[in-house]
Amino acid sequence: MLDATTSLYLVRFLGALAFFIAIFYGVFLFWRAGRHELVENQLLFDVAAIFGLGAFFGGRLVDFLVRPEFYNWSFSKLVFFNAFWGFDIYGAFLGGIVLVWFYLRKKKEKFWEIFDFASEGLAFGIFLFLFLSFLTKFLENREFVVRSLSAFLCFLILFWSIKRLNKQKKHIGYFGSFFLVVAVLINLVLNVVRESNVGWGLIWPEFFLAIILVIVSINWYLLAKRKMADDIKNSFGLVLLSIFKLRRVATNIKEADNSAKAVVLSPYYLVKGAYFLVKYIVREITQSLIDLKRSFGLRK
Repeated sequence: MLDATTSLYLVRFLGALAFFIAIFYGVFLFWRAGRHELVENQLLFDVAAIFGLGAFFGGRLVDFLVRPEFYNWSFSKLVFFNAFWGFDIYGAFLGGIVLVWFYLRKKKEKFWEIFDFASEGLAFGIFLFLFLSFLTKFLENREFVVRSLSAFLCFLILFWSIKRLNKQKKHIGYFGSFFLVVAVLINLVLNVVRESNVGWGLIWPEFFLAIILVIVSINWYLLAKRKMADDIKNSFGLVLLSIFKLRRVATNIKEADNSAKAVVLSPYYLVKGAYFLVKYIVREITQSLIDLKRSFGLRK
């Protein structure tokens, strides 16, 4: 058996290893998606590096602002992060996005087009990090197992959904907006169902996520260039069709039988969906390794 100190260092090492593995795969999938659309390597790696830089400063700055009881508004504690460590993941993401937006605007590139390439890598990187963290937390403290399991499964489904949607042509900004909306909803639900806490530093994530959800949803609607009047009519028609369908199920024996069959076969559909989900993940990892070998010129 390992002593407490050794176990602590082992858990920290595994956590850091999970973080770097997730970054590697996320950046690699982003690079591969961009190269598939003939985007220059220089631009792709610049975006990844600038996002990392913005994430570091954003994570530190936001953590400084939301945890004044720790920093006591001392800028020396903010600068010397090696002695006074603190990092806000939501602030990191915000800082990375903002800095990349300014960079792409200066380069006269479309932000949402580049972010579409990154959505798949982000979803897979977050899933991989949460999965490896789940294994680490299982070794460290089994109380967090359920929440960690829910988190990485949600992002696994998100990655699978983006892969499926990639088969269809979508408007610019669709995949990036889809990733942001679903990721925000996942984090909001997981944060709300956890034990309630008090303090601005602890309620800041919910406030930030709610604002991002509203902004991204409105922006997604504008990027889609949809007409509000048509959408209202379609929504009203969908509600009416749903009501009529429920009425048929309640009054028609054949419709009721079909609904009952769907309920009975739902475990089969669930297992089938899980099988294809795992198949996608294994194929993605295998294809990534093959592409990595090709990028370094390691061919048979």
